[in-house]
Amino acid sequence: MYQPKTGELCTCRKGIARDNCPDCEGTGQRIDFAAIRAKAAERQEAANLQAAAPAMLAALKALVDRLLPEVRDRYGDFDAMQREADYCEDVARAAIAQAEGDTP
Repeated sequence: MYQPKTGELCTCRKGIARDNCPDCEGTGQRIDFAAIRAKAAERQEAANLQAAAPAMLAALKALVDRLLPEVRDRYGDFDAMQREADYCEDVARAAIAQAEGDTP
């Protein structure tokens, strides 16, 4: 379990008082609960990003699919633009993989 210590000794006494101490949770050193909350918030933020990434990729694909016919009608030669769309999709996939921790 993640318990960052502050380096300060707790004022509780050894024995039952220490076992029930909310400041040190029986360790004898005060625990930095603010650091624990910050780490939990960081993990939650990362989890939210991972949960939203597939939906964002799907929305990007839907947008590309919606715009492609219009681009073809206006500009004719479409190969260069398709390569750009593929590149954007690759970038989005790499960002998702990095957020999920699949790549360094």
